[in-house]
Amino acid sequence: MIPTEVYLTDSLITLARRHYENEIDCLSRWDEFLAAPENDFKSIEAEEPRMRMPLDKERELVRIFPAYTERYGV
Repeated sequence: MIPTEVYLTDSLITLARRHYENEIDCLSRWDEFLAAPENDFKSIEAEEPRMRMPLDKERELVRIFPAYTERYGV
């Protein structure tokens, strides 16, 4: 697992972009992760993948995002 840094100056878009770049990095190093597997999310039930979250959840995320950056931003 590679954490995505959250900065006080982040917008939802900048954080999403940085997280996406981390995903690409992880995918490009799949062989390293298979050699030393670690899954902090084993207990989370798998769902069908989606290309986009439901609109009501997206609106809620946009609404609460400033509080998230205040709490977790560096």
